[in-house]
Amino acid sequence: MNLAQNRCSAPFGILTVEYALSPEARFPTALNQALEVYKWCLFHCSRAIFLGGDSAGGNLAISCSLKALEESLRKPDGLVLISPWTDLTPEAVPDSEKYTRDYVLKSTIRLFADAYLGHLEKKMYDEKNDEGTYLDVKKYNATHPLVSVSRASTESLQALPAPLIIVGQGEVLYPQIVAFHKKIKGRSRLMVLKNGIHISAVCYPVLDDGT
Repeated sequence: MNLAQNRCSAPFGILTVEYALSPEARFPTALNQALEVYKWCLFHCSRAIFLGGDSAGGNLAISCSLKALEESLRKPDGLVLISPWTDLTPEAVPDSEKYTRDYVLKSTIRLFADAYLGHLEKKMYDEKNDEGTYLDVKKYNATHPLVSVSRASTESLQALPAPLIIVGQGEVLYPQIVAFHKKIKGRSRLMVLKNGIHISAVCYPVLDDGT
């Protein structure tokens, strides 16, 4: 946080958030932490603020923006989303056989979603959240609009800043990311890496397969 504060007087700065991870931390712990950091940025920085992330981090960038609007905060000036996981419901993920080049499996995605929501049968983590109270696991499911952000209302999504979305055409999340792009009526700039897989833009600094 000190580094980010120093950078606020520079042309730009980058602040990375080490939010708590599942399965130890369940929804909405990471969202609450990200929102607090965003509020800190609003208070300390007068420049434009962009939120970004890849995969689940992309989901968090969107959900944090939606939550900011819900609390009548200033919305981010932009979003940069790399292979964002926009829908955690099982039906939103196609069979992995159709995307054999991707290293992400449908079964793995289901496991990660259950861990994020606290639906794992074996609870290998503390039952208490940061406030020391017990979370009601049944309260949240994969259809919650701050969990599966593509299920937020069209009105809410169109109120977000127009995002830059980078997706690999060969990744298992490709269909849901394109559906998310279409739901916000094409306001986003969609960059498709023709031979890309999940988070190719992060894994491979130099890409020559076009968009």
